[in-house]
Amino acid sequence: MKHLIISARGRIFRILDEANDRTTEVTDAIAAEAQTLTDNGDFPILFEGSITTRKAERENGYRLRWDGTELVRTIIPVYVPNEVTNFQIKQALNVTPTDRAQVDAFVAGSGDQNIIDGWEHASTFKRDNALFIGAVAYLEWTQEKVDNLLILAATFK
Repeated sequence: MKHLIISARGRIFRILDEANDRTTEVTDAIAAEAQTLTDNGDFPILFEGSITTRKAERENGYRLRWDGTELVRTIIPVYVPNEVTNFQIKQALNVTPTDRAQVDAFVAGSGDQNIIDGWEHASTFKRDNALFIGAVAYLEWTQEKVDNLLILAATFK
């Protein structure tokens, strides 16, 4: 067993072999994980009996925050854009060629010049636009799929 000196917010400052009145006892494996992170320039945190870092939490969609009495894990809200550019949506669709092919087939098969012109020339695509909503319904895409597509599209510049 090893012993950690940690802050009230869980940050590990030191790993010791001997206990004292300021240490928390952990397994050798937990101490080794904390030491590896420290050696790699990270700042390990003991949270709910496990080692983590703020970076690892962010990468998994969480944030650690101090609520005044304890460290709390919260979900980072995901921002879904309401609008992306024509080029951005096409770049996102190109990531999954079958999705791009479905949209292209829908547009070509619609026979509606407004849909064809919109796909070719619209400067932006808005999630609340009737044509956009209609296309999503026709393609039978879930809201989650559309949200993920818009999130991905917003990453392209």
